[in-house]
Amino acid sequence: MATRSPLLPMVRPFQFAPIDWAAVDAETLKHFTAIVQIDSTDPPTTPPGVEKPVVDYLRSVLEGAGIPTETIALDPNRPNLVARMDRKLRAAMARTRTTPPERVLN
Repeated sequence: MATRSPLLPMVRPFQFAPIDWAAVDAETLKHFTAIVQIDSTDPPTTPPGVEKPVVDYLRSVLEGAGIPTETIALDPNRPNLVARMDRKLRAAMARTRTTPPERVLN
């Protein structure tokens, strides 16, 4: 019979509930649709600094899930969103401003 190392105590494996991928897809589509509907296009169609509504939406979703957030901004209309899970900083960067398709394709 093999002996266990005192440095590696027996640990019971985690048991996770199965993921409901249909629900994940539906929630992802809900948030994607909401964000796309927020006008955050580059000027000249809107004034500079239109990222704030996108950040406000993301903050409400994260805080609704119990994830504390903080906004950091030099310009109050162009904030950056910081979210902390388990008191650790997890980096995820995304652009919250969009460019109209005609400007991208030309």
